[in-house]
Amino acid sequence: MGFDLDRFSAVVDPDFKCNLCGKVLEDPLTTPCGHVFCASCAIPWVVQQNSCPVKCQRVSTKELNHVLPLKNLILKLDIKCDNYARGCKRVVKLQHLAEHTEMCDFSPAKCRNKGCNEVLNLKDMDTHMRETCEYRPVEICENGCGLMLLHKDQKTDNHCCLKALKGNNSVL
Repeated sequence: MGFDLDRFSAVVDPDFKCNLCGKVLEDPLTTPCGHVFCASCAIPWVVQQNSCPVKCQRVSTKELNHVLPLKNLILKLDIKCDNYARGCKRVVKLQHLAEHTEMCDFSPAKCRNKGCNEVLNLKDMDTHMRETCEYRPVEICENGCGLMLLHKDQKTDNHCCLKALKGNNSVL
């Protein structure tokens, strides 16, 4: 499957679109008859149908060829970050998208505090874990059990050493 058209900052040339999925070509392959499709669209089709997706002639997967000049042109298009909907407004060359996404401050990240299921932007994770997470460890119990107290337990004064030790013991 290719790249959604609305992710690109400019109108995309129709020749850069896959005739199967209608998106911008990803890893373009050509058939012997000259039609071009995304690899992930063309290969399953040809395996099942043994024909060009345009149904103009019989084709085997061995006859499909990569179109490197076309791929290189597509990789130079400007595309919005994968995390655009999460707030990232960066537009990068498609060839640099994976590199940007890997380090993007708006990538979704799950809180690492045990019991917390929050998914936040990467840039907000440190503050969440240290300051706002209900499951963040805050102090060691001074009533005798020596276990780490979580913010939610400290806030509600809901810590019972016996119950906590039994729970901890069953985990071990």
